[in-house]
Amino acid sequence: MKKVILTLTTALAACLMFVSCGTTQKINPEANTKLAILSIYGNAALPWYELDKNGNEPSPSQGLLGKALTSMFDMENPEMLTAEDRLNYAEDYLKKAFYENLNIETADKEAVTGSRKYKMLSEGLFSSMNTAKKADGYKVIEKLGAPTISKIYKETGANTAIILKFAFFKKLTSGTKSHGTAVPYVTMRATVYDEKGKEFHYKTYKAEGTPAKITRKESGSDELIAAYPETIEKLINQLCVDLM
Repeated sequence: MKKVILTLTTALAACLMFVSCGTTQKINPEANTKLAILSIYGNAALPWYELDKNGNEPSPSQGLLGKALTSMFDMENPEMLTAEDRLNYAEDYLKKAFYENLNIETADKEAVTGSRKYKMLSEGLFSSMNTAKKADGYKVIEKLGAPTISKIYKETGANTAIILKFAFFKKLTSGTKSHGTAVPYVTMRATVYDEKGKEFHYKTYKAEGTPAKITRKESGSDELIAAYPETIEKLINQLCVDLM
């Protein structure tokens, strides 16, 4: 994988086209040097990205609760079989991008997930409803307070932390769902915490991937599924630009 190259022009275009507003601040290069990944999770199935009758976009919660409920028992569905792979890829790329672009190393995963405070955390609503997948070893966590994160810092040596929540969709770009072209459409809500455990960056990012042919038999084709990793990279790259 080539080293990420982020230009100001690309970053500005990405922000204008695909970013939802939120609370944003920059990384402190002196205080934020080691990252604790607290949670990376998202929906298992790949529902269609469709506007409702009022022209409103589907929300990430609809992505988690919609088709996931009807597909969760379809163990032969390639969308379901690769759900955890997408989130594990997000974890790996996050580590790489933060190190290469922000010079921030990642705290040992086992130190974080095995810490006394982390083990005591209860998981979020989506996990209890069995509609969310997560990267290996993590819990589904929506948000944490400064006292809790500070205790995790003390146990792990970290001084910044992050939670990523994904909503994965497929979006029809031409033809029909039984014979056409679709792209990955993904949103990523990033919550980043500073050295005191306080939230300082909260934003939802959006990106589309490479088009792939679909058929009635294979709406979740191998070609389409293979395009999600690059879409995840786009999202994390946008996050890095914002934190620079």
